Amino acid sequence: MTIKPNMILIFSVFLLVGMSVLIIFFVPVINTLSSIQASQVNDTFFANDMNKSQIDSTSNPILLKQLGLDSLYQHLNNTISGLMTLAENPLNGSISSENFPLVNLTNEMKISYHGIPSDQDIEKRNVARDALAKNSALLAISLLLPNGDRYFGEPYYPYQANGSIFNFGHQDHFKGVMETKKPYLSNVLMAVTTGEPIAILASPIYLDLENQDSPIVGIQILTLNFSYFNDLLKSEIPTEGANDTVSTNRVVIVDSNGTKIAESSSINNDITEFKDLQSFQNAKAGITGSIIETMGDNDLTISYAPIDFAQSKWILLSLSTH
Repeated sequence: MTIKPNMILIFSVFLLVGMSVLIIFFVPVINTLSSIQASQVNDTFFANDMNKSQIDSTSNPILLKQLGLDSLYQHLNNTISGLMTLAENPLNGSISSENFPLVNLTNEMKISYHGIPSDQDIEKRNVARDALAKNSALLAISLLLPNGDRYFGEPYYPYQANGSIFNFGHQDHFKGVMETKKPYLSNVLMAVTTGEPIAILASPIYLDLENQDSPIVGIQILTLNFSYFNDLLKSEIPTEGANDTVSTNRVVIVDSNGTKIAESSSINNDITEFKDLQSFQNAKAGITGSIIETMGDNDLTISYAPIDFAQSKWILLSLSTH
């Protein structure tokens, strides 16, 4: 049978159209599968390539375990959660609009005692003492008035009695609370009473404790105890890195400026040496992971994880030699 040229032409047209439809259908499918595979690869933890081991999540327990930071991270996070509970419930709810301030702060008190005398407003002082006794992460608890004047500080000595400053309205943590009306964490600073490095967690006290739109009648100041965090690091130093072959030499906690808060070793060095590290910058951006970096003359594997704390972040760094 002879096939006419017109029939061959029609058949060829149908064949071309059919192939075009198949290409249009399958190409998006192939592209989609490729995207899924690429995504899966990008989300994989590269245990053998430390420069690629990072993920945009600080709460990934598998990754933290691979980095050897899970136990320490959890313990530190629990401590911070407890401090935030105190910040959000000043003096365990013992303050009300009727009893704060209970004593009128005079100029003589400011000059002589840097607040009210030690035998005044004993009920609140006792609540503060009890909170300090139960939380070794704290050095002191103070109350400020809305103008920044100290109402009292516990322990009275040295945190109220020492020094000559009684107004803290110029300090960043006071300004931060008044502006945000939320708990506010300072970076590392030097205590005006003792000269020791501290951080302060400040929080507002409202006229109506149930209404955060009501006026602020005072500020609670929680002074953090860096010795507690040093001891915490020393008691929970990770012994293995992400590839199970790296021994950890140092673990440090730094603030959002890169200033050292605590460390596991007794190395006495520049407390701001961490601020230029890429690991610090990654953690500050909310990333958890591990990279190889040079510090001084040494190449170190540095595992890192950020921990949210009030409006800021603390950064956990684990530095290991090869």
